[in-house]
Amino acid sequence: RDVKGDPNAPVLVFEYADYQCPGCASINPKVNKAIEQSNGKLAVVYRSFLLSYHQNGTAAASAAEAAGLQGYWKEYADKLFAEQSEWEYASSSERTDYFNKYFEEVTDGKGDMEKFNADISSKEVSKKINFDMGIGKRIDVSGTPAFYVDGQLIAWGSEGSVTINGETISWDSARSGDEFLKLLKDIVKAKLGE
Repeated sequence: RDVKGDPNAPVLVFEYADYQCPGCASINPKVNKAIEQSNGKLAVVYRSFLLSYHQNGTAAASAAEAAGLQGYWKEYADKLFAEQSEWEYASSSERTDYFNKYFEEVTDGKGDMEKFNADISSKEVSKKINFDMGIGKRIDVSGTPAFYVDGQLIAWGSEGSVTINGETISWDSARSGDEFLKLLKDIVKAKLGE
């Protein structure tokens, strides 16, 4: 499973994202920071929600899942987001070169490149992406990044609120990273009754 943080953390947030989505890339370091600062209380479960107009989104998700089969999902996902401007409009052969280079980098040359390339187009990988997409469609994800806590949408680009343990947490627009970071902290506090 694609999880950032401890999968047994008491607070789980679900993120639906596309590796080619600029908003997803810009919020990714804040997500990592929130997890780091939570001291094991928060984990984020990542699900691919591919937007059809992103020409390389599916390939990127497949590469991340393939890296995940060798235990490098988080590192690879972070790399894809960080280097998004490099590969987002690449041709398929350029894209393959980039994705292989990233795999080499995140695994420190220890990953099995042949297996990585075979896994990208494997049934196992496409099944995982289809599973993620199926859940996203069932809950009507309308754009990325979309974050959910206790089945409630944390609308990243617009105002909103969630109710946790009877406490309402609202925001104007969690588009700025620091505001988003604070929002995740408040959610963790409310969820743990702190």
